[in-house]
Amino acid sequence: MKTTLHKQITGLCLLCMTALVACNNNEDINDIIEPDPWKAQLTISEVKQSDGGTLTYKEVYNYSDFVFMTSCYTEQKVLDFELKNNYSIDYDFNNRKYTYTDELGNSWEYIHDQWGLTHQGRFYSTGGEERTYLFKYYGEHLAQLDEYIDDKLNASAKFEYIDDYNTKLTTVVNGQTEVLHIKYSDEIIWNAFPNYFLTEIYPLNTQRLAYYNGLFGVNFRVIKEMQYEGSDEVTTFTYNNMPGSIIMPDFCTQTISYGNEAPFKRTVNYTLTPIE
Repeated sequence: MKTTLHKQITGLCLLCMTALVACNNNEDINDIIEPDPWKAQLTISEVKQSDGGTLTYKEVYNYSDFVFMTSCYTEQKVLDFELKNNYSIDYDFNNRKYTYTDELGNSWEYIHDQWGLTHQGRFYSTGGEERTYLFKYYGEHLAQLDEYIDDKLNASAKFEYIDDYNTKLTTVVNGQTEVLHIKYSDEIIWNAFPNYFLTEIYPLNTQRLAYYNGLFGVNFRVIKEMQYEGSDEVTTFTYNNMPGSIIMPDFCTQTISYGNEAPFKRTVNYTLTPIE
């Protein structure tokens, strides 16, 4: 499944490479340095306006062979203040274990099966806190995530795949339940990466790196609309579409509408760059 996704992204990168070569077709071919098609960098960025000034946030993922994420960092900038956090990744193939560690010493460990799906994870903080995560699947789709603290269930997220166009996500956090109804695009189109805004929902947001490393499968349907049960607030998404059944968006805009109030919008931008 991870391989399928990354083959699709490989094709997109090869298109970028072809364009690079075409721009230099008047030069001697021996002078052209072509990027390695098996290495790429994904940058996800967002610019927000706040009382403290303009906030620029980005996540940067580096991939090798389009199968393994090799490193990642997040960066926030407000005026002259910059906060950056680097992550390193260790692959223990003999024990099917992936470990992500940030520069503060926090770590996330995942155990996966022979198909590359993760069934168990553990978080260790520098302050001594430990959290355990268990994952279940419906076919190739993530169906449930359970978070335990001191062996006690703290939060859960459960996907119910109703049909090709509708999914229900039920989250329970500290005993409080919310039900989110998700509608997919009218055409069956797959996104090359998870929906950015969906992975902000707790406890899904605790697994951000694993999501972008394909540890929970890579079948990401393009989401058209989301609405919480019992709420009049509707969230819609727009993308720049590409031909075919897979999109690698340049952007995704989230629009939240509530009654007659002015809609609230956020846009994240995606840049996939072949690495020389």
